[in-house]
Amino acid sequence: MRRRYREELRFRSYGVAAILFAITSLCVLLVSIVTEAVSAFSRHDLSIDLYLDPAVVDPSGERDPEAIRANVSAFSDLIRGELRELFPDAAEDRDLRRQLARMVSTLSAEEIAARVARSPELVGSTLRIEAPLSDRIDLYLKGLVTGQTVWEGVGSADVLKTSEVIEIRSQGAFSEAYRALADRLADEAEGRKQLAGASESAIVRADERIGALQAERTKLASLGAESLSDIVRQSVIDEGEDLSALSRIAGRAEASGDVQTFRAALGSAFAKRADDANREADELLARGDAFQRKALEAEARGEPNAETRRIQARTAYLAGDRRKVDATRFEELVRSASDLDVGALAATSSLLTSRPLSPLGRVVGSANEDMLLRSVKEVNQREIAAAEAAVTDQIARIAGIEARVGTLKPVAPERAEALADEGLSAARSKLRRLERDLAVLKSTGVRLASPVPAVSAGDDPAATNPIIDDAAVLAPNAAVAPSAVLFDLTEFLQTEAEAQLGLDLGGAAAAAYALGRFEGGAVGAEAELRALMTARLDRELEKVRADKLRLERKRDRDLKAAADLLSVAANPSAGIVLDDFSPTLLVEIAGGVVKAQRISESQVVGRELIPLSSDGTFAGGTWSIRELLVPEADRLVTDHQIVWADQLMKEGDIVRQANTSLLTHADSTYPELAGLAAGLAGSFWIMLVTLTLSLPVGVMAAIYLEEFAPRNWLTDFIEVNINNLAAVPSIVFGLLGAAVFINFFDLPRSSPLVGGLVLSLITLPTIIIATRAALGAVPPSIREGALAVGASLPQTVFHHVLPLAAPGVLTGAIIGLARALGETAPLLLIGMVAFVADPPESMLDSATALPVLVYKWSSGAERAWQPMTSAAIIILLIFMFAMNALAVYLRRRLERRW
Repeated sequence: MRRRYREELRFRSYGVAAILFAITSLCVLLVSIVTEAVSAFSRHDLSIDLYLDPAVVDPSGERDPEAIRANVSAFSDLIRGELRELFPDAAEDRDLRRQLARMVSTLSAEEIAARVARSPELVGSTLRIEAPLSDRIDLYLKGLVTGQTVWEGVGSADVLKTSEVIEIRSQGAFSEAYRALADRLADEAEGRKQLAGASESAIVRADERIGALQAERTKLASLGAESLSDIVRQSVIDEGEDLSALSRIAGRAEASGDVQTFRAALGSAFAKRADDANREADELLARGDAFQRKALEAEARGEPNAETRRIQARTAYLAGDRRKVDATRFEELVRSASDLDVGALAATSSLLTSRPLSPLGRVVGSANEDMLLRSVKEVNQREIAAAEAAVTDQIARIAGIEARVGTLKPVAPERAEALADEGLSAARSKLRRLERDLAVLKSTGVRLASPVPAVSAGDDPAATNPIIDDAAVLAPNAAVAPSAVLFDLTEFLQTEAEAQLGLDLGGAAAAAYALGRFEGGAVGAEAELRALMTARLDRELEKVRADKLRLERKRDRDLKAAADLLSVAANPSAGIVLDDFSPTLLVEIAGGVVKAQRISESQVVGRELIPLSSDGTFAGGTWSIRELLVPEADRLVTDHQIVWADQLMKEGDIVRQANTSLLTHADSTYPELAGLAAGLAGSFWIMLVTLTLSLPVGVMAAIYLEEFAPRNWLTDFIEVNINNLAAVPSIVFGLLGAAVFINFFDLPRSSPLVGGLVLSLITLPTIIIATRAALGAVPPSIREGALAVGASLPQTVFHHVLPLAAPGVLTGAIIGLARALGETAPLLLIGMVAFVADPPESMLDSATALPVLVYKWSSGAERAWQPMTSAAIIILLIFMFAMNALAVYLRRRLERRW
C-alpha cells in the first residue's frame, strides 16, 4: 500500500508541476506582451494655438471645404512656422529647420485640414490644435530611446559666454559626471583589448594557413603525372555535372584518338541549352500574353490594377526576348562546334555553363574568333541600348522634378527648397553615374570593333594585356598560338559574368589536361597543369597574407585606442573630449541648455543647444547636469530634438493622452498614426461570413451523420475524412481559396467574402465534430421516450435531442470561430496582406484582419512598431478571451439536467 500511495503521490506531483509550468509560462508571456504594449496605448501630441491665416489656408477666399481639405501643405507650413517662433535660433540653420519640422508627424496636418474643412468659418481664427509627434520623439518621451542620469548642480557655477563656446566652471561640481564617463572609457578600453585578442587569434590561424599552403606548393612541384591526374579528376568532379560529363567523354575519346567525339558532345550540350532557352522563352511570352489579357479585362471592369498587369506583361515579354537571344547564341554554337579547333573548344566550354573565359580559354587558336566576337558584340549592343534608355528616363525624371519645384516655389518655398536640395541633387547625381556607365559601354564597343594585331607565340601576353598573369597563359605546345583578340575579349566577358561563379584555376587545369592530350601529348598538358595549380596556390597565399595584414592593422588600432582611452581616464586634469560617438552630456543652466564638448572635474566647455538668457554666476540647485547614455550617432533622435521636446514638455505644449487612433484609424505607414480600425472591421465581416456559412452547414451535417445516416462504409469514409480535415494545416486551405475562389470564380482578392469562405472550410470540421459529440452525449432514453409517445424521428431530433445538445453545439461553434479569428496564413495567400487605408464597408471591399496586422507590424523596421504589435496582440487576445467566455456562459445558461 505504501508503494501504491508513493506512486500516486509522485504522479500527482507531476501533474501539479506541469500545471504550474504552464501557468508560469502563460504569465511570463502575458507580462512581456503587456509590458511592451503599454506605451502604445498613449501618445504625445503637440498642443499649441495656431492662427489660421486666410491668405495661406484659403487663398481663394471661397471657403470651399474641398479646397481647404486638399491644401494640406499650407497647414504643415503653419505648424512649422509656429515651431520656429518657439525656437527662433533654429530658423537660421537649414539642418536645424529640418530637425524641427521632423518633430511633428508628417501627416498630422491632414487631420487639422479635415477639421477646418468641416467648419470653414474657423478660417481666420486661432485654433488650439493637437498634432501627433513623430514616432521617434514619442518614443523618446516615453523613455524608450535612451537612458538618462541626472545630477543636481552642487555649488555655484560661473558661466562665461563667448561667440563660439560656453565655458562653465564650478569647483568639483562635475566630478560625478566625469567619473561616470571615465568608467565607461575604461570599459570601452577593455572591449578594445578583447577585440585585439580576437584579431591576434585570427593572425595565428592565418600563419598556420600560410604554412600549409607553402607546404602544398612545395609538394606540388614534386608530384608526378599520376598524382597530377588524380588532382585533375577531383577538379573535374568539383566543377559540376556538365564539365564532368564532358571530361569523361574526352577520356573515352582519348583512348580511341577520336577528337570528333568530344566535339559532338559539345554540340549536344549546346543543343540542350538552346532547347531549354527556347522553352523558357515560349513560357515567358505566353505569360506575357496572359498578363496582357488580364490587363484588358481589368481595364474593361474599371479596376485599378490594369497598369500593374501591363507592366507585368512588358516584363515577361522582355525576359522572353532575352531568352530568345540566348537560344540563338547557343544554336550558332551548335552549328560551329564541329569546326572548332582544340583551343576554341576550351574557350567555348566556359560559355557552355554561361561562365567567363577560364585562363585556358585565353590560350586558343583563331579559328572561331569571329563567332565569339559577334556574341560579345550582341551583348554589348543590348547593354548600350538599355543604358541609353535609362539615361533618357532619368532626364525626363529630372525635368519632372524641376517642374514640381517651379510649381511649389510660389506657394511653398521651403518645400520647394527641400525638394531641390534632396530630390534634384540625387537625381542629377544618378544621371551622371548613368552617363558614365554608358560611356564605358560605348568605349568597350569601340575597342571590340577595332582590329587588333595578332600575337605570335613568342610574345608576352601579360605585357600586352595587364589583366592576364604570367602563370595563367601557358600554351600546351608551340603549335597553338594565343590570340590577341581573345585576350582583349577576356576583360569584357569577365565583367559580363561578374555576378556568377566562373571556372576556377583547378577546373581550367582539368579542361587543359583533358584537351591538351589530343594535340600536344601528356608532357605539355602536365606542364600547364602544374603551372596553373601553382598559380592557384599563389593567389590563395596572397589572399591569406592580405587578410593577415588587415588583421594586424586592426589589432594595432585596437591596442592603440585602448591605450589612449586608459590614458585619458587616468588624467583628470586634461579632461575628456566628447564627440557624437560619446554619451551626450547636457548642462541646463540660465534658461538654456549647453552640450558639453569637453569635461573635467571642475569645468565644462560646450556649445548652446538652447540659448542662455545671460552669463554670470548661478547658485547651486538652480542648474543641473544630464547624461544621455546612448550617443547621438547611435540614435535617430538628435540632441537638438531632445532638448526641444523637453522644453515643450516643461511649458505644457506637449501633452500625453490616450491613443484613440489605435482603434479609430486604419493602417498607415507612420506608426504614430496607424490603427486597427480596418483590421477590426475586416475581422468582423470575415467572422460574419464564416458564422453564416459554417454554423448551419456544420450543424446540419453533424445531425445527418449522427441521427439519420445509415451505418455503412460510405459514412465511415466521410467520418474519417472529416477528422483528417480538422488536422490539415490552414495554409493548405489558403492555397485552395486562392486557386478556386479567386482564380476560378474570379471573386475580389483580399475581400472579406473570400476570407470568410476560406475560414469556413477551416471551421467546418471543428463544428461537425463538436456537434456530433454533443448529440452523442444526450442519453438514449430521451430519444426512446419521444419515439414511445408517437413523435417522428425528425421531431425527436429537433424538439428533444437538439435543445439538450445546444450548449455543446454552441461551445464547439464559438471555439471554431475563435480559431478562425486567429488564422493568418490563409489570409495572406488570398491577398489580405495588402495595405488598406480605409475600413471596409461591405464584404466585397478590400480588407485586412487583426492577425494579418500583427504579422505586418511585427516585421516593421522602426522601433515604434514593436509596442504597436504587442497592442494589436492584446486586442486580439481580448476578442478571443471574450469568445471563450461567451462559450462558457452559454454552456452554463443553456445546460439542462436530465
